[in-house]
Amino acid sequence: MKEGPYIFWQSEQDYEEVYFVQKNNSIQEEKLHKNLKEQPNINIKLDQISISVDLQKEFEPSASRFSNVDKIFAIGDIHGEFDILKKILLSNRIIDQNFSWNFGEGHLVFCGDIFDRGSKVTECLWLVYHLEQQAELVGGKVHYLWGNHEIMSLVGDHRYLHQKYNVLSFNFLSDYKDFFANDSVLGCWIRQKNIAVSINDYLFVHAGIDPKINLSIEEINNKGREELSQSDFSQFLMAPNSPLWYRGYMQYWEGVNKATQSDIDLLLDKFEIKQLIFAHTEVKELTPLFNNKLIAIDVPLKKQPEGLLIKGDAFYRVDEYGNQKDLF
Repeated sequence: MKEGPYIFWQSEQDYEEVYFVQKNNSIQEEKLHKNLKEQPNINIKLDQISISVDLQKEFEPSASRFSNVDKIFAIGDIHGEFDILKKILLSNRIIDQNFSWNFGEGHLVFCGDIFDRGSKVTECLWLVYHLEQQAELVGGKVHYLWGNHEIMSLVGDHRYLHQKYNVLSFNFLSDYKDFFANDSVLGCWIRQKNIAVSINDYLFVHAGIDPKINLSIEEINNKGREELSQSDFSQFLMAPNSPLWYRGYMQYWEGVNKATQSDIDLLLDKFEIKQLIFAHTEVKELTPLFNNKLIAIDVPLKKQPEGLLIKGDAFYRVDEYGNQKDLF
């Protein structure tokens, strides 16, 4: 086993590259001290294939709205299932065998929850980081939206953390969240992500938008980042009707009423969108709701991997073998 890397800044130019390696029935920590001017990128092995990523010390928040996008691929909760993620991206020609971007000017949307449950969270994060950089070079875009498990991991709620990471944090750090502290590359990167993004006439979010929330997409994203930076998560990010926790489209949950068709119509009018795509609440297959105005995409990858492909106004259900079927 070789877990990592985790990159921590020591100064403006110096950084530490940290790995955890199993040797002789014990796990040992390996640290490499490097300088950004001399080594501005690092090589990461994913399935024995080496990818090169550029290191950044600061990240700007992404825009909240995009238009004139010809094709979009969206996927629900990953939960550390790197091998299945690789298979579905490869079979649908989002990436090639070398983990290189293969989706042109298309947009790839991860609707949150890369963290927790699975044993390859780090591999998933570096793959998304890598694809984000590559997509930008050819006019494409990768959107990694916050899910509730991103915030849980950043604030120290590890109820669903895989045992592998529990062991590492117990032996080498005080808490798993320290891997993603403000002085780490991945931690800084994740903290600048969005909660929701509008692409063409579609809104993507992890759990959903409570029809009673009177905020714009930009205000939702800014409010989430502001609350996270202030370490006060109860008012918005962790509330039952938060865009990271909301389940009202499909059920009554923790005092939040189930939405009606009228609620959904008003919601879409308010955001000036045709469809809202969300994850978080598990479904057996991609499921259109409320006269096809909502699409639930949290199909557990370990059971029946599916993604959503949008080309123009056409919606397709795609599987891990690249098969496409009309969604409606």
